[in-house]
Amino acid sequence: MFSGIKNSIAALQALGQRQAVSANNLANATSDNYQTTTAHLKEGPTGDPALQLGKDSSPGLPMSEADGTTRQSSNVDITRELSSMIPTRTAYSANLKTLQVADEMSGTLLDLKA
Repeated sequence: MFSGIKNSIAALQALGQRQAVSANNLANATSDNYQTTTAHLKEGPTGDPALQLGKDSSPGLPMSEADGTTRQSSNVDITRELSSMIPTRTAYSANLKTLQVADEMSGTLLDLKA
């Protein structure tokens, strides 16, 4: 039971970081030359969920200014970021529910022992 709690806590941390990465990408969607940070869940060295961070180095769209200069916009795909937040939120809620059930089971076990 305790390994399940440990895995749920590790998952909550990784999923929270993943949401933070998506929020940071969305906050920088209008920043020039910003490159999207990618966040992928993977199995850590001890079997717990972990987050692997990277950068998407694809260029943003070139934007022409009124004075004739060009600048590169960010490469953030807003729809991809928003849609990736939905399953992350669902997984976060599922791991919270796992912790709640483990807490209730521990309480029931203690009540039975008393």
